Amino acid sequence: MKYEHLVYMGEKDGKPHIIVDRVEGNGRRHFCTHYELPTVQSEDEGFHLMEKFASWFGNTLLIDCPGFRRHIGIEEPDKNPK
Repeated sequence: MKYEHLVYMGEKDGKPHIIVDRVEGNGRRHFCTHYELPTVQSEDEGFHLMEKFASWFGNTLLIDCPGFRRHIGIEEPDKNPK
C-alpha cells in the first residue's frame, strides 16, 4: 500500500500534540502516532524539545517505511509487490 504522512499540531485530552497520520492514495486518513508537547519555559527548553522531537519524528517515519525496514533487515522483501 502506498501512503504519505500528514503531520500537524492538535490537542489530545486538552494537551498539545504533534499528530502523525497515514494518508492513502485515495485520501483516507489513518492515525499513526502522536507526541505530547510539554510546556516550554524558555527558548533553550524550546530548542531542546525541538531536538528531542526531531529524533523521535525521524525514527517514527523511518520505522513506518516498509522499504527502510527491509533495508535494515527487520522486514522480509515483498515477494509480490503491487
